[in-house]
Amino acid sequence: MMNQDKLALGDLAKQYAELCNDPVQDERRALWRQHNSLKKIRPLIYVRAFVWEEMPQSKCTCADPFLRQFEDFFRNHLF
Repeated sequence: MMNQDKLALGDLAKQYAELCNDPVQDERRALWRQHNSLKKIRPLIYVRAFVWEEMPQSKCTCADPFLRQFEDFFRNHLF
């Protein structure tokens, strides 16, 4: 594993962990649980359709093909 790859993945993993642990995510999870339980709450919006491969954020920098899979996962979910 190249040092650059390690730094890039470490930075992306840190951003991902910070985003997952943000208190606003707890609120969103609670809203989706209520929505899925058919409780009357405000409308929630879920956008799923976009062409990830054409986005500038999708460009991987890792040299190792195995690590590129993880980099793509982090970049996609951070977007």
